[in-house]
Amino acid sequence: MNAGGTRQKSAFTLIEVIAIAVAIALFLVLMLVGVQHAKREALKKQCVSNLRDIGISMRGFGIDPIPDSYMMVLGGMHRTPERLGETHRYFLSVTNELRTPNILICPADTKRSPAKSFEALTTANLSYFIGVDSGDTVPSSFMAGDDNITVNGLSPLPGLLQIPLTTPVAWTNDRHKKQGNILFGDGSVRDLSTPQLMTALAATTFPANRLAMP
Repeated sequence: MNAGGTRQKSAFTLIEVIAIAVAIALFLVLMLVGVQHAKREALKKQCVSNLRDIGISMRGFGIDPIPDSYMMVLGGMHRTPERLGETHRYFLSVTNELRTPNILICPADTKRSPAKSFEALTTANLSYFIGVDSGDTVPSSFMAGDDNITVNGLSPLPGLLQIPLTTPVAWTNDRHKKQGNILFGDGSVRDLSTPQLMTALAATTFPANRLAMP
């Protein structure tokens, strides 16, 4: 009771209500951003795992008395699947080593779906390119990687892609936030930004990097 004998009522002012609403909205936004970031990181880790499994399979299959390209061993010295737009044939060579066709799809790739079986595999069921010249003798060579790249600002067509040194190459934004994963000839997998991708291409020492695009 106050001095006048009346009860003093407490209530939120309009400014306090607005402040509470803003705080709740900010909390929800931060939580949503955190969830999305965690999801992207999980997809990226799964993509890295996929490429690592691909590398183990291809390195195991590609062991040959002559130190040559893994991909030449896989594709056959007189067969060039990339020239026919049949990149999936490289992966068909190692189906005994791969557990499931799901490995050939980046989990962040919303444009493609995995094949139901290896017998049904086509280039439409691939998220990864193949480095045609990758081998033990060039550990920095590209064995495989995310295919969401542009060359001179354009998305490459399926088949053989040749990238001369200093040619502008960039990641698109539809998978890993303008980043991507590369499997190298030594079996390691690295997450690269666009500048790092350009540097890695130059480090292969090839006059032009040849990639079999799906």
